[in-house]
Parts: sequence; structure tokens; C-alpha cells
Amino acid sequence: MQQTTSRPPRVLIVDDAEDVRKLLGMMLQSEGIDVVGEAADGAQGTELALEQDVDCVIMDLRMPVMGGIEATRRIKESKPGVHVFVFTAVDSPDEETMALAAGADEYLVKGTDALDLPARILASHASAA
Repeated sequence: MQQTTSRPPRVLIVDDAEDVRKLLGMMLQSEGIDVVGEAADGAQGTELALEQDVDCVIMDLRMPVMGGIEATRRIKESKPGVHVFVFTAVDSPDEETMALAAGADEYLVKGTDALDLPARILASHASAA
């Protein structure tokens, strides 16, 4: 039997720019999305994603320590049900191909796709429920 009340999606934000993490967090929370953590690099993001109960990871590509493509690969190998949104300033077909091959569910470009992000997260969470 399906529950009539469901919890909001639990999201982890992985981006090396603190201002981007804070802005995304405020935007998502204003839409009823539960931001459960933030990470400044792919290694920390991978660790948090594997330790916590998350539904979705918002992943930047170019970060110190470990980039978003490798972090996405590791998260999807261990938790294939976690939805990974690559959210990057890099509008490159080659990087998009590599991110999707690593297991990213969606490839979004900062600026152009930012306002669609909450709706896409809510839609992916609803379809997984």
C-alpha cells in the first residue's frame, strides 16, 4: 500500500564554490526540498553520499581533490538508486558525454538550467516513490 504522505527529497550539494552551495540550498529549501549536506570537493561528496540517506546529489564537475565525473561514478556504483544531477558551468558535449557515461542522470548548465533544478528534483523523487 502506498503512503499518502511522503517525505521531501533528501539532497546533497557538491560544489567547490561556497556561494553556489548556499544559494542552491536556499533555493531548494524554499521549494520544500531537504538539503541534508554540502561538500566542497568530489571526495568529500562521495563520502557523504555513501554515509547518508540521500535521494539526489547535485554534482559540480571541476573541483579539487576529486572531480565530479569520478565522484559520480563512485556514488552510482555503490548506490545506483541515487539520482545524480551534474550541475556545472561547463557547457561541453564531451564533458556531458563523460558525465552521463559515469552514471549521471541529468546534465544541467549553471545559469541556463538553474531555475528548473527544483522541479527536476521533485519530479525524479516522485517517479522513484
